[in-house]
Formats: sequence, structure tokens, C-alpha cells
Amino acid sequence: MTGRGCLVQHARVIGRTISHYLVEESLGAGGMGAVYRARDLALGRQAAIKVVAGTYDESLQRRLVREAEANARLQHPAIATFYESGESDGHAFIAMEYVRGRTLRDRLANGPLPMAEAASVASAMLEALNHAHAAGILHRDIKPENIML
Repeated sequence: MTGRGCLVQHARVIGRTISHYLVEESLGAGGMGAVYRARDLALGRQAAIKVVAGTYDESLQRRLVREAEANARLQHPAIATFYESGESDGHAFIAMEYVRGRTLRDRLANGPLPMAEAASVASAMLEALNHAHAAGILHRDIKPENIML
């Protein structure tokens, strides 16, 4: 979801309610869909909601269910908490904890990390990955854009 198609998707989703989430701001996009900051109208909290690109079909539903099941098994301070997944008005979604801050990519734009900060970030990442691997989950998309500081 890059380029013009992504902008059109954002325009159609921002301001809409998906399930009980009011979509407020685009956070980014990837191969499977786009991620937005949303307000959970039921519980009054911020959430990150991943909206799957394209039409909601059976193969996409199975993939989303597998991702949701994997996320639901993880509870770790360095991993965003999974809230729920579902489908609303043709939009398949996964909702999770919204983590404030900036990405490692944004931080690296200011130059390399000092050794102590790099060691701290690496340690937290390795603990989170170890927890996920112990639960039988392989992340497959570790990159600075997916690491919040």
C-alpha cells in the first residue's frame, strides 16, 4: 500500500468508525495493510488498528485469524498488547495497544545511538523476541520502523 492507492485508502478510513474504533490518524502502511491511531469508543483509550488492504475474503480472514491468535499469546512489557481482531463493514482489522513515542528509524535519523542506548535497545528487543520465540512465534518483520522507543 504505497503511493496514490495508499492515500486513497487513508482518505476513506480516517474519520470512520471500524467496530468501536474511531480512526483518527495514519501511522504507516505495509504489504498487508495500513496502521492507524484510533480511539476506542467503548473503553476510552487510544489504540493502534491495523486495517487489512483489499477486499475481505476467506484467505485474508484465515491469515488475520492466525496473526490475531499469535498476538493474543504474547504478554510482555516490550511487546504491544493485542486487544482484538474482527471485521467491520468489509474492513478486516487487528486492534492493539497504541505505543506513544518514536520509532527507532526516526531516532536513527539523528545519527548513531550511543553505545549504552544501543545496548539498552538491543537488550529489550532480544528479550521481546525471546519471549515471542518461546511462544512459537517468528516475527518476520523486524525493522527500525517497527521498534518503538
